[in-house]
Amino acid sequence: MKPLRFLLTGGCYGFSDVLVKLLQMAVLLWLAKICTKQQYGNFGILLGIQQIVILLCLGGSIETMSSMLNKFRIRNRLSTLFSGVMQLTNISSVIISIGFIFVCLYMLKTNITIGSIKVYILVLLGALLLARLMLMTSIFQLQEEHGMAIWFKTMPFLLAYSLGIVFAKINDDHISGYYEGVLSGLLIFIFIKSFIVKGTKSKFHKKIVVILYKKSVPFVGIAVFGWLSGLGMNVVLKILFTNKEIAEYTMVNNFNAVLLLTIAALSSVWTPRFYLIAGKFPQEYLNRANSKVYQMQFLLISTVSALVLLYFKDILGILGGNLLGYSEIHPYLLISYSGYMCLILFYQSVNYYLLHNCGMLFFKFVFLTSVIGTLAWILFMLFAGTWGIYLGFTVLMVIRAGVMFWYAFKEWGVRASISNLLSGFLIVFVAYFISISGMGIAMRTTGFVCLLLVVSCFYWVVHHKKFTGYLEYIS
Repeated sequence: MKPLRFLLTGGCYGFSDVLVKLLQMAVLLWLAKICTKQQYGNFGILLGIQQIVILLCLGGSIETMSSMLNKFRIRNRLSTLFSGVMQLTNISSVIISIGFIFVCLYMLKTNITIGSIKVYILVLLGALLLARLMLMTSIFQLQEEHGMAIWFKTMPFLLAYSLGIVFAKINDDHISGYYEGVLSGLLIFIFIKSFIVKGTKSKFHKKIVVILYKKSVPFVGIAVFGWLSGLGMNVVLKILFTNKEIAEYTMVNNFNAVLLLTIAALSSVWTPRFYLIAGKFPQEYLNRANSKVYQMQFLLISTVSALVLLYFKDILGILGGNLLGYSEIHPYLLISYSGYMCLILFYQSVNYYLLHNCGMLFFKFVFLTSVIGTLAWILFMLFAGTWGIYLGFTVLMVIRAGVMFWYAFKEWGVRASISNLLSGFLIVFVAYFISISGMGIAMRTTGFVCLLLVVSCFYWVVHHKKFTGYLEYIS
C-alpha cells in the first residue's frame, strides 16, 4: 500500500471510530436526559449484559484469527480460516443464547427483574447481530477490503442509534423503545447487506474450529475482565447498590469515553511510527522517543480531563432534563479520571511487549492484575460504599499500569517523567477546585488559562533542552 493511501485509509478508520463513539455518547446522554435514574440504572445493567453477550459470542475469535493470519496466508487457505471463525462464532452464539435464556428465566422466577421478557429478547437479538457484524468487519479489514470494513464499522451503528432515538422518543417505555429501534436498524442493515455481500456455503472445519477455540480461551478471559472494568461492573453494582448508583456509574462511564477517545486516537497515530523506529534505531533512541510522545499524551489527557471537570455542571445545565440530577457525580469524575491518567503508563509499555514477542506474558500480566484489581475494587465497594466504586476503579488502573510499567522499566528501560506526572495531576486537581469555587464561567476560564501558563513555563524550564532534540524522533 502506498504511503498516501495508507494515511488516508488510517484516517478513515480513525474518523469512523470517533464518529460512532461520539454518536454513542450523545445517545446515552440523551437517554439519561429523558429517563429517570431508576430507568437509566436498568438501562446501564442491560447495556452491560449486551456487551458480555457480544464478547462471549465472539469468544476471542477476532484476536485468534489475527494471530493465525500469516500461517494460513502462506498456505493460501485464508477462506478456510475465515470460515472456521464464522463457524466457531455460530456455535458460541447458540450456546450463549441458551445460557442467556436460562439466566433470564431464573431472574424472572426469583423477581430479580431489570426489564420485561420482551426487553431481554431485544437485548439478546441485538447482541447476536452486533457480534456477527463486528466479526465480518474484522474479516474485511484483514482481507484489506477497507471500503467494506469502514462501511460495516459505521452504517449499522448509525442506523441502530438513529432508530433507537426515534423509538425511545415515541415509546412510553423509553428503554424498551430504544432496544426496539436498535434491533430494527441492525435488521435494516442486514437486509441491505444481503444485496451487496453474498453469503457462501462451506463445509464444517472441525479441526480448525477446535484449534481456534483452544487459542481463543485466554482472549476470552481478558475480554471478560476488560468488560468488568467498564459497564460490566453494573452487574456487580446491582447486587450491592440501588439503581441510583448504577445510573451514576453509567454516566461516569459516558464521560470517561472522552478520555478513551483521546488515548485511542493518539495511540493509533504513534504505534505504526513506534515499530518503524524500532526497526531502524537503537533501543535507547526508541525509549526516548516513546517517553516524549507519552509525556505529551499525558499532558493532553490531563488538559482534556481538566476541561470536562471545569465545565461539567455547565454542560448538564445546557442539556437540561433529568441530566441535572447527575451534578453530584462531579467528584466521582475526578477520581475516575485520575485512574485513567495512571493508565497512560500502561499504554506507554504495551508496544514493547508486542515488539519483543512477549504477548503471552502480556496476557498473563493483564489477567493477574485484573483478578487482583477487581477483588480490591469489590472490597472498596463493600467498605467504602458509593465512594468505593470509584476509588476501587482507580486502584485497579494503578495496579494494572504499575505492573506492566514495572516490567517494561526493568527489561527494556522504559521510563516516565516525575515532573510530567506532577504537572498533569496539578492541572486536573486545580481545575476541579476552580470548578467548585463558585466563580462564573469567565473567571473559571481565566483561572484555568493562568494555570496552563504556569504549568507550561514550569515544563519548559525542566524540559526545553530535551524537547528540541526529541522532535526528530517523532517527525
